[in-house]
Amino acid sequence: MVKQPKQAWKCMNEILYNKSKVSSLNQEIPSLVENGILITDPKDIANAINNFFVEVGQHSEADSYMNVAQTVTRITEDPNYQKILFPTTVEEVIEVIKGLKNKYNVTVSSLTNKLLKYCVLELAEPISEIVNLSFKEGSFPELCKRARVIPIFKAGDTGDPGNYRPIALLSALSKVIEKLAKKRILQFLNGKSFFNKNQFGYLEGRGIDDALFQIVNGIQQTLDSGGVAAGLFLDLSKAFDSIDHRILLNEMQSVGFESSDLKWLQSYLQGRKQLVFVNGVESEWLEVKSGVPQGSILGPILFLVYINKLPALDLYGKPVQYADDTNLFYAGDSYGEIIQNMGKDLEIVDTWLEEINLHLNLKKTSAICFSKPGCKLEKPELWYKNSKILYATSLKFLGLHIDEHLTWKAHINKVIQKIVPVSKAFTRIRNYLTDEMKRSLYFAVVHSHLGFLSHVWGHCNDGDLQRLMVIQNRTIKILFKLHPRTPSVDVYSSLKIVPINKLIKIKSALHLVKNFSSPSSDLRVLMGVDIHNYHTRSRHTLRVPEIPLSATYGTNNILNQAIFYYNKIPLNIRTESELKIKKYLLNVV
Repeated sequence: MVKQPKQAWKCMNEILYNKSKVSSLNQEIPSLVENGILITDPKDIANAINNFFVEVGQHSEADSYMNVAQTVTRITEDPNYQKILFPTTVEEVIEVIKGLKNKYNVTVSSLTNKLLKYCVLELAEPISEIVNLSFKEGSFPELCKRARVIPIFKAGDTGDPGNYRPIALLSALSKVIEKLAKKRILQFLNGKSFFNKNQFGYLEGRGIDDALFQIVNGIQQTLDSGGVAAGLFLDLSKAFDSIDHRILLNEMQSVGFESSDLKWLQSYLQGRKQLVFVNGVESEWLEVKSGVPQGSILGPILFLVYINKLPALDLYGKPVQYADDTNLFYAGDSYGEIIQNMGKDLEIVDTWLEEINLHLNLKKTSAICFSKPGCKLEKPELWYKNSKILYATSLKFLGLHIDEHLTWKAHINKVIQKIVPVSKAFTRIRNYLTDEMKRSLYFAVVHSHLGFLSHVWGHCNDGDLQRLMVIQNRTIKILFKLHPRTPSVDVYSSLKIVPINKLIKIKSALHLVKNFSSPSSDLRVLMGVDIHNYHTRSRHTLRVPEIPLSATYGTNNILNQAIFYYNKIPLNIRTESELKIKKYLLNVV
């Protein structure tokens, strides 16, 4: 056993990636350009970034803050009102604290997650009293509204403050209160079936894989049926930072928040202050008058509430959202018709966003016209507000490199590019690792890339799949110092590693297992039991949709593949745990 695993992983990272992993807390920004002036003084850089973060989301309405106050004065103290933020217990507080991540991040408070977890039994009762008083009085603790913000570089010019994302480091106590509030708010909103079904971000039971599976299946089926498909990938400028507190509170009130619950939300949003920490120095404190803190527990849920009405707009495209990633997908008879509809939707969405003080970034908004491999398209130009929307042949969408022909070559190339350098570095560290550490290392830096969304992109052509299998075999044998001619079947069996070709099939089947556990799943209509109630042999068997003779994807359509492997699971196994289903599938696929 390794006595200091954290230090061991740090050392391995340095060797694997040929550089020391620089913590975001210690990153350096040597210079910055503000209003055309070059800034090099560390304190001035910190202040300039903080000014940008605070001002970027502020709205032009001078009475915005006044309107927030007016929202709260309209609250009616209904004696029959049932509180949403109901009291907590010591036991619940202990459970929440134990679930915090073990982090030593320096916040504005000296009470770190690690320290709070160490003293959980001593602090749980007083914290529960603080939380209950906060919920009762409708007041969020002032000290919990202070944030130490770390600017995280995204892409582009390092001297442009617009290319940094603000991540707020909040106190451990703030996280506990927010977790308890989030649980209650979600319980209330879910009870009203509030969130639209096209939103896949930050909600239990929904995720990136669900969004992408739905999108890719729809595109493949459209192209196979002789239609045309396209996607419009919208970019919202500083969406989290631009939330108008007045609009958000009005929306929460319309849903059913009143009394101390609405006062608590107002208190949570108002009076926040932040400083930026960069280059080893801190900026001055500034008040934040809009947005929700990125890095907070409650912020993402409040953002989902804020943008929830977008799919209700009368749009031509089908919206698919993952938090602020907002995209529209189209199916039709001609690309000319689709591009016209894209232009109309841009105007509808842009108008609605302006009403809630959010804005489209047209320079980063792009489109893809999907077509069958080998098909060359004449793409009509797409313009909006004198900006030309560019067409992409491939782009990164929710972590997946998606191309216009859905061949997945771009994504597979990226996966290989990540694995090859790592496999070469294995030769330098393998002699110093136990087999247990080698296996953990493999899953952390190789298998994680191979398995990510593999049920979406993995049904590619045999040549590309073979490339991945070769890379996986070679990497494992290098890491475990095995002879190249060692039978791969024996290697996978002894190390309990699933080969990529089987992993794709297993994950495809498991995706449907997860979907059918939800009565509201769109995929349930494909199941025989949803068509009739007769006790036939095929009652619990999924039907493969009819495949046109001219189909390009056909049986390789991701839904058809998932159905094929799902049907291999006996009915009595489908209700078992995911681990048992995996073990069964490993022997039959």
